[in-house]
Amino acid sequence: MLEAVAGFQLSPQQERLWLLQERDAGTSAYRAQCVVRLDGALRPQLLEAAVSSVIERHEILRTRFQSQPGMFLPLQVIADHGATLRRLDLTGLPAQEQQARIDKWWDESNALDVTLAMLSAGEHVLLTTSPE
Repeated sequence: MLEAVAGFQLSPQQERLWLLQERDAGTSAYRAQCVVRLDGALRPQLLEAAVSSVIERHEILRTRFQSQPGMFLPLQVIADHGATLRRLDLTGLPAQEQQARIDKWWDESNALDVTLAMLSAGEHVLLTTSPE
């Protein structure tokens, strides 16, 4: 027996993007990414609380596209809770390795993801990915 899923149909614009994305599988053209460098003292707990607050306030940031058997297009399913701030400690690594890890994250991230990479005590990079 299949589990019932409560969801919403895609809008015409979402349907078009979904079909384009399926056609161009493997491309990163259908995601939005941002990197922000943060210099100075940072209290990660406060940043995490702010990120969680924004995600909880906006349903679209908690929306996943879930395919169902027998359906051509997925449903939009809104989760009760969204992504949280992940922390990536790169403080003990040389600058080249730090950059390589950030580049790897950049290439592989395709779901809603918010990551704080700590480069040193006063240097951080906030990385965000959101599917379009």
